[in-house]
Amino acid sequence: MKIRVIVLFLYYCYYIGSTSSVSASTGNGKDLSVLLSVKSTLIDPLNFLKDWKLPGNSDHCSWTGVQCNSHGNVEKLDLSGMNLTGKISDSIKQLTSLVSFNVSCNGFESLLPTSLPSLESIDISQNEFSGNLFVFGNESLGLVHLNVSGNNLSGNLTEDLGNLVSLEVLDLRGNFFQGSLPRSFKNLQKLRFFGLSANNLTGELPRVLGELSSLETAILGYNEFKGPIPPEFGNMSSLKYLDLATGDLSGPLPSELGKLKSLETLLLYQNHFTGKIPPEIGNITTLKFLDISQNALSGEIPVEITKLKNLQLLNLMGNKLSGSVPAEISNLAELHTLELWNNTLSGELPSDLGKNSPLEWLDVSTNSFSGEIPSTFL
Repeated sequence: MKIRVIVLFLYYCYYIGSTSSVSASTGNGKDLSVLLSVKSTLIDPLNFLKDWKLPGNSDHCSWTGVQCNSHGNVEKLDLSGMNLTGKISDSIKQLTSLVSFNVSCNGFESLLPTSLPSLESIDISQNEFSGNLFVFGNESLGLVHLNVSGNNLSGNLTEDLGNLVSLEVLDLRGNFFQGSLPRSFKNLQKLRFFGLSANNLTGELPRVLGELSSLETAILGYNEFKGPIPPEFGNMSSLKYLDLATGDLSGPLPSELGKLKSLETLLLYQNHFTGKIPPEIGNITTLKFLDISQNALSGEIPVEITKLKNLQLLNLMGNKLSGSVPAEISNLAELHTLELWNNTLSGELPSDLGKNSPLEWLDVSTNSFSGEIPSTFL
C-alpha cells in the first residue's frame, strides 16, 4: 500500500574487530566447530574471516569478531560492517554461551533463522533480511537489545513481543511490518528506546503505551496510524523524544501532553490534527524542538508557547492559525528557526523579533501580516 519511504535517520556502519584474551588452551572445541559451520554458509568477499580456519590458529577465541568468556566459550559474535552475504546458519543455536550477536551493516538477503539461542543483544540492522521476525519463546526473556531496523522484514507484530520484559531497546524501523500494535507492549516496562517508523503499521495507537514509564525515545512516525493521540501518552514521565510525524492521526491534540516534563522533541507534522494548540504545551519547559506543521490546527498561537525558554525550533506552518503572533515570542533566547507560513495570521510582527535570539530562519509568507518588517531584519 505504501512505497517504501527513505528512512529519515542515519546509520553509522563501521567495523570494529573484537578479540578475546582467552588463551588457546581454554578454548571450547565444540564452539570452534560451530563457528566453522557458521562460516561455511557465509560469503566473505573481503576476507575478513581469513583467520577462521584449521589448520592454522586453533584458538577460536582470538578469531576476528569473536569474544569468549573465562571458560573459553563464545560469548559475543560481532560480524558487523564486513560486507558479508550468504546465510546465517541454524547451527548458531549451538553456541550456548552466546549473549551478543551483531551482523549489522552487511548484505544478508536470506530469511532469518527461526530462532536464536538465549541472548541479551541482537543487532541485524542494515541488511536485506526478509520474512517474518523471530519467534520469541521463554529462552528470550533475558533479551535487552533488539535492533532489526533497515531490512525487508514483513508480517504482523505478534503478541509474543510483549513477553520480552527485559527489553530496553526495540528498534523495528525501516521495514514492512503491518497491522496494529499488540496490546502486550504494555508489558515492556524497562523499554527506553522504541523505534517503529517507516513501516506499514495501521490502527489506533494503543492507550496502554502510556504505561511505559521508562520510555525515553518513541519514534513511531511514517506509518498509517489513525485516530487520536491517546491522553494516556501524557503518563510517559521519562519521555524525551516523541515522533508521530507523517501519518493519518486526527482529532485534537491532548492537553495531557503538557505533563511530559522531560520532553525535548515533539514531532507531529503531516497528520490531520484539528482544534486549537493546547496552552498546556507551555508547561513542557524542557522542549527544544516543536513541529506541529501541516495539520488543520486553528485558533490563535497560545501565548503559553512563549514560556518554552529552551525552544530552538518552532514550526507551525501549513495550518489554519489566525490572530497575531504573541509579542513575547521575541524573548525566546534559544530560538533559531521560526516557521509560520501558510496560515491566516494577521497583525504586525513583534518589533523585537530576532533581537534577543540567534534566529537564522524565519518564514512568515502566505499570511495576512501588515505593518513594518522588524528592524532586526533590515
